[in-house]
Amino acid sequence: MDISKKQLIDQSLHFAWSFLALIPILWIGGFWGGLLSGLLIGAPRELVDQWPVGHWDDTLLDLAFFAAGGAAIGMLL
Repeated sequence: MDISKKQLIDQSLHFAWSFLALIPILWIGGFWGGLLSGLLIGAPRELVDQWPVGHWDDTLLDLAFFAAGGAAIGMLL
């Protein structure tokens, strides 16, 4: 398998983002750590992949549910 420099950088950034996004749930833990991790996981999708944001109300609702999902997991830990 031939891995290009672009692929190596791209996949390294994916790894780094998931690592960083999950630090709050490990460091803070509980509700708030999960909430923050959920927001960090959802932010690239909502604010980068879907830019420019056409409907901020939908984007904020989506981010709220990313946060709620993270908070729910945080409370289970």
